[in-house]
Amino acid sequence: MILAGPLSRAILRKAGSAMQKECESTPVVKNRHLRVTRGGKLKCKYVVHLIAPHSAETYAETIACAFDSAEELGARSIAVPTLGAGLEKLV
Repeated sequence: MILAGPLSRAILRKAGSAMQKECESTPVVKNRHLRVTRGGKLKCKYVVHLIAPHSAETYAETIACAFDSAEELGARSIAVPTLGAGLEKLV
């Protein structure tokens, strides 16, 4: 997963270098196109890093996987920034 988009860079900058290292060493969750890391310096326990879909057709599936992962982690709240608005220009 390449964290090259402007939103990814902003999150990593705020979260600190530990999150970047964790992203590099954590595998993508099988069949979900995402990975989960701890929140680092952010005010959250976890961050679900999504791989932006390459088409609008897979957008809903990608978001559903993020919600499934958050539920599995026991999250009581979730923030979802715009996905695919940077490099992918889906929005």
